[in-house]
This record gives sequence, C-alpha cells and structure tokens, in this order.
Amino acid sequence: MTARKFKTNYFYAITENGRGEQRLVNLTIIFNQLVKIPPQDRILIEGEGNIQLKEIKYNEKIKRWSLCFLRNKIDAPFITKLSDKTNQAESLDDDEFVGQECCMLYDEKSKIIALQNNRASISFTGVSHFLSDYIEDKINLSAIVYKDKYTDISYDENINYKSVIIGYTDIKKILELDNMEDDESIEFLAKIANNLSAINGKIELNVGRTKKFLGKDSLKSIVDFFKRNKDVTNTIKVKMVEHDNVRLIDLINNKVYDNISIEISKNDPKTFNKILAAMNIRLDEALMKTFDKCKKFTEN
Repeated sequence: MTARKFKTNYFYAITENGRGEQRLVNLTIIFNQLVKIPPQDRILIEGEGNIQLKEIKYNEKIKRWSLCFLRNKIDAPFITKLSDKTNQAESLDDDEFVGQECCMLYDEKSKIIALQNNRASISFTGVSHFLSDYIEDKINLSAIVYKDKYTDISYDENINYKSVIIGYTDIKKILELDNMEDDESIEFLAKIANNLSAINGKIELNVGRTKKFLGKDSLKSIVDFFKRNKDVTNTIKVKMVEHDNVRLIDLINNKVYDNISIEISKNDPKTFNKILAAMNIRLDEALMKTFDKCKKFTEN
C-alpha cells in the first residue's frame, strides 16, 4: 500500500454586486440544476480538453453535497509491463480523455466548501468559473481564514505551541537584516545555516513527544522577524495547541487547510468514494474544532 497525500482547502462561495456588496451564495440552488443534467453535458471546454462534473450526490442525512470534477486531458500515459517493449503511449478515441480528479464537499448548514487541492486538476478558480455558468452572478471562492488572535504568537494562557517550521530563501540577506536588528535567536539560526553554506532551506523546531511547549518569547521573536521580512521566507507554520485541540497554522496566509492521506495500491486504486470519505472525516472534525477559530463571512 502507498499513501497518497493531498491538501483540502476551505472556502465560502460569494458574489459581489456593482456597489461592492458581497453576499453568500446558496449553492444548493445550483446543485439542484446540475444533478438533473447528464454528466456528458456538465462540461466547461478548456483547450483540447475540458473540465467535467463527473459525479454529484446529496446526502440527506447530513445535509451535504459531494461533487467530483475531472480535468480531462488528451495527453495519455504509457501503460507498460516490465517484460514488454512498450514505446508508445496509449491512443485515445475521440470521446476519451485522461482525467485528473478534484473532489468537493458543500455543507448546507454552514455553507462551507471543502475542496481537494490537486495541481494537475481543476483549481478553485476553475470551480468558480464552472459554477458561475449556472447562475446570473459571478461566483468567487473566498478562502476561510483564522481570526486575528491566531495569526500571531499568542500569550493567551490556553494557547501553546509544539513546533515551528520556517522556510528561508536567502541566508545572506537574513544575516544582513539580523546585523541591523540584533536578535539572538535569528543570529543563532542564521549562523548554523550559513556555516553549512545552506543558502536556502527549511528549519523545524519542536518539543518532540514531551508535554512541554516552545518558549513564547523566543518563538514570537523568530516569527515576528520573518513576518516583517517576508521577502526572505516562504513558510512560517506553527503547531498550536488550544484546550487539547492541535492545529497546524500557516502564519503567512492564515488560510485554513487540512493535509489528508489515503491508502492506495494497484489492486485498490484511488476512487471518488475513498477521497470523499477522508474529506468528510476532516470536514466533520473542522466543523467541531476549527471553524470557531475562523472569521465568519458577514454580508455587507
């Protein structure tokens, strides 16, 4: 078995009128249309390929929609055995494509969208364009972000940190900046990287499996330095603990996401159901433990 990993991002679907006023879109109205359309007609042309809504289902019990998109391409793969002499990719019929999946959930109660992030498939912008074809207004997917208190190192006694991940892009520039700011923590990290001639890289500091937490003063100093100097970093993430709930938070874009893993093999390949089942579990967890830490969409 192999672990197939992917990220799920969370959004609200919104529209905006000519006066700049935004409102939340009730996607159920659109989905009730789409479910009546045959799959072969639920497409958005894209060059020689297309974006297709292959499957759409509604779970009445939990009030949740499941959608499975495919980005259909004409670039077919090689299918080979170790013992054969294959030297040509598979040929495709006129109505055949190679599909890359992107699965989506829409929770009717919260109006929250969970969208699989698959770079080879449809993007969140592509989903917006697809859905906009079935409504008069243009739909935008607005990423769900954390409340301000979670976007910096907090001194709240109920909030602690198990780890920090810093991705740096220019150690020479960091050393120059540190000479001006004179920060002991940054100087220590920069000297280690510089002594190794590591021009760029990623540093993770954590407390392991102990019940201890990172010191907030030094942690805040490091995080604040890189947040002030975003041109020398591409990653600032902390593992935050609040009331026994653990969450990995991106302090650069503050967007809520989940990393998900499914098990696949030759005889047990990935399926829509396998992907959706994993996404549903994470969405349920996020609804209980995470979204109360996020900014709610308010219509203006």
